[in-house]
Amino acid sequence: HLNIRENCRSSLGKWSGFDSVQDRFIRTVNTIEFKIMFYLERLGKISSLVIERYGPTIGYLELWKKIDLEKILTPILHYEGDSRVNIECFRCITTAVKALPDEYHKESLSETTIQFIYYSAMESKCHQWIQIEALSLLKTLSLDSFTKAVTQRLWILRTQMIFLYVDEPCYKLER
Repeated sequence: HLNIRENCRSSLGKWSGFDSVQDRFIRTVNTIEFKIMFYLERLGKISSLVIERYGPTIGYLELWKKIDLEKILTPILHYEGDSRVNIECFRCITTAVKALPDEYHKESLSETTIQFIYYSAMESKCHQWIQIEALSLLKTLSLDSFTKAVTQRLWILRTQMIFLYVDEPCYKLER
């Protein structure tokens, strides 16, 4: 009898120990994030299919307002967990917006969301794939904004390269 109790306590201790709880929590969060990424990918595809199919009859902007992707996806754009969730969120928006005719691209998202996309494209501290997806979305929304962002990024890169060259000269003076 005593041996069974000790085995149960030992098993319970392993199950409820900090490391075990933490591992299960991390696995659960990872599984949920993976599902969110899958759902975002599907949401982008389904939204684009709905827009392409029913946009001409209902009206593109009217349908876009009914779908209201921006309301659903804005909180996910600001998610601070796995960056792949943010990346997939940008892809979802891009896929849906590309289904709209070109003349509706600028009107499809609010100014606040466009500013966030521009910020994400410009911020060097953001994950590089977030920057790439943000630039891709900017290109879809406004070619002028995309050109401006790329020009600025190249200017910043050029400036950084000049400072690197000045900080580390390619020759040494001999005494």
